[in-house]
Amino acid sequence: MERSVIQVKGKGKLLRQYQLGDLSAILSSFAQLVGVTPANLPDRNAMALLLDSVVHLYGHLTDEEVKNAFTMLIAGKIDLGKDGQHYQNFSAKYFSDVVQAYLKYAVRIIQQIPEVVEEKIIPPPVMTEEEFIEEAYQSWFTMKNKLPQFVNPYTYGKLVKAGLLTLSEEQRASIKQRACRQVEEIKEAKDFKTMAEHLAMLKEDKTYNDHIQEQCKKIAVADFFNSQMAEGKLKIF
Repeated sequence: MERSVIQVKGKGKLLRQYQLGDLSAILSSFAQLVGVTPANLPDRNAMALLLDSVVHLYGHLTDEEVKNAFTMLIAGKIDLGKDGQHYQNFSAKYFSDVVQAYLKYAVRIIQQIPEVVEEKIIPPPVMTEEEFIEEAYQSWFTMKNKLPQFVNPYTYGKLVKAGLLTLSEEQRASIKQRACRQVEEIKEAKDFKTMAEHLAMLKEDKTYNDHIQEQCKKIAVADFFNSQMAEGKLKIF
């Protein structure tokens, strides 16, 4: 029942938006819901007074809210007190007593709802160039099978930018020869799972020269990281 107060709050059609004939039928259904017999339903004059009172005093409420009020009344969730009986007279006062009791109950329930604290979404920190290089080195350091194929080629540009990696023409030529051999090995390694998986990762829109250049970068980075390990360095910076 407590949940229903929240679920119907502001939902439905406002009472003042109804045609009087339709609203009269709704009020009659509420009267019968609380036990008023058809013979004792408001007559034409009494209904006119009831409609005028409901529209002017409670026209801002919705049909769903008022229905919930009467439903909670017969369920024993709201109490009208010892003088809260309708005595087979569905009057404007009785309607007002029911709605007022419901509104007091609803206010109490809503006040008990804990305030929702909006969680601030904190964006992940942006990795610096040094952090990127350091992470790549740590990944290589702990890698069991240290194959150039598993190097992120973007690491090459970051190493060059940081002034950590410079290659002579002789080194470039040697690396290119190794890259050509390795690319061919990858193409031919149909039965070697690791190589075959890497081959599947190569984008089809790349040319053969693109693959060679990428492999050169990977080899250059792998050689640099291996040289750092040979010197016993646990970190680059």
